[in-house]
Amino acid sequence: MSPAVIVLVMASCVLRAGWNLQVKRWSVSPAFFLRATGLVTLVTAPVAALVGAPAAMRHASLTLWLCLLITGVCMAGYYICLALAYRSGDVSVVYPLARISPLFVVPLAA
Repeated sequence: MSPAVIVLVMASCVLRAGWNLQVKRWSVSPAFFLRATGLVTLVTAPVAALVGAPAAMRHASLTLWLCLLITGVCMAGYYICLALAYRSGDVSVVYPLARISPLFVVPLAA
């Protein structure tokens, strides 16, 4: 594995943990996550446009669009639960549970 990949993965881990600590400190609402996700979408949309995502999406099937919609609903539910959990729980409990949740969600989805 190249050193650049290791540095990027480590930076991602630090940024994600830092983001979650800030979210807990700010005591955010579910609406905050909606605004943050919208901002990230606006910032990353030009990159997607440059790499040809719109052309690929024009040829996407109805099944793909349905999967994208379901994914969006699930992410909204995750963010709502995360915001409410951070309001009532400690980061040392909420963050590890949030990070391990895919281990429970994937078998349920399958």
